[in-house]
Amino acid sequence: MRAYSVLLGSVLLLGCGEASTAGWVEADAEALLADGATDWIPERAGLIDYGRARLTAAGGALTPPEERAQSQEHDRVAPIQHGMTVVDDRDGLRVLWQDRQVRMLLWLDEADFETVVYTPDWAAAVPDGLAEPGIGARLTAGLPVEVLASEGDRTQIYRRGVQLEVEAWLPAPQVRSYFREVEDDFEAPLAHGSQGLLPVGTPLLDMPYGAPFATVTEPADTRVSRWWHHGGLEVERVGEPADGHQRVQVEEIGMFVRGWVPVESIEPMPFGGRGASYGSSFGCGGCWGHGGEPTLKAGALLTAEPDGEIVAIPLHSLYRAPARLDEATGAVAFAVNTPWGDAEVWADSWDVTPRGWAAAEALGEGTVGH
Repeated sequence: MRAYSVLLGSVLLLGCGEASTAGWVEADAEALLADGATDWIPERAGLIDYGRARLTAAGGALTPPEERAQSQEHDRVAPIQHGMTVVDDRDGLRVLWQDRQVRMLLWLDEADFETVVYTPDWAAAVPDGLAEPGIGARLTAGLPVEVLASEGDRTQIYRRGVQLEVEAWLPAPQVRSYFREVEDDFEAPLAHGSQGLLPVGTPLLDMPYGAPFATVTEPADTRVSRWWHHGGLEVERVGEPADGHQRVQVEEIGMFVRGWVPVESIEPMPFGGRGASYGSSFGCGGCWGHGGEPTLKAGALLTAEPDGEIVAIPLHSLYRAPARLDEATGAVAFAVNTPWGDAEVWADSWDVTPRGWAAAEALGEGTVGH
């Protein structure tokens, strides 16, 4: 059958999570569409809009259905938990998409995905790095961010957390439209200090009298309750004061923050307990085909053109009315329903059932030749 391969970006992790493109790993489309491919492909992307989709990098866009699928919604406070698997990033993003019937490779526009942190890394107050080790905001992979500016090989991001706003700088390769699922062994360092409250509007600095990189805000999520009737963010003191400032640290969803604040800005903790609740959900679905005797065999390698690139595989035997017959190759076209519109894919003659052939041969004027 047709020979086709796709290249998957390979990344080396350097230092404190910084990423550098190291080359490309080759994998054929059949392997990408096989069961378990997501287990060895670590790149993920969070879809936010059903925009344009293509079967091949140079192919035309699918025609959107009259009723466009609704945009994906995910909680921007939390890291993306379930994303599309990314297999290529050189012409938009090539992703694996599937419903209950079919698994498919699609090219989508990068603008249709959430901007996220690629791998866990520290965001600093200034572009040239941290004022001292462990000061700044450590952001986890898949955390949504907004791009504010670029300077050299650094990108300034904005992050609206639950109780903190962060404006800080990351290495440019760490800000992408997809992220890498990695084992993160970071543990927030113990402070062994007393707790206190920071009022809304308090900035966290990278050193005493230094540059701000985060600000305490009103809670972004009403489902989270953490002493907000006292009007402050609960933090833990770290070490001893210096130059009238105190290091403090706090963990939020998807990030750990440690910085300096004026000593007088820390208010005493009230008595009592605290509570927090948080949750998110993600889902998508669809189907293609109707009931009836199968016309297409399970595991067929479906292509974008007769004898073309492999782009899809049915997960089990399906009924789908043939759309066209290519007399030169014997390939039969079928329409696959996707949220981006119907995609025409081609099956080799041996992957079409007798029921499918009967329907294909009855097409008459629908046949095509070379």
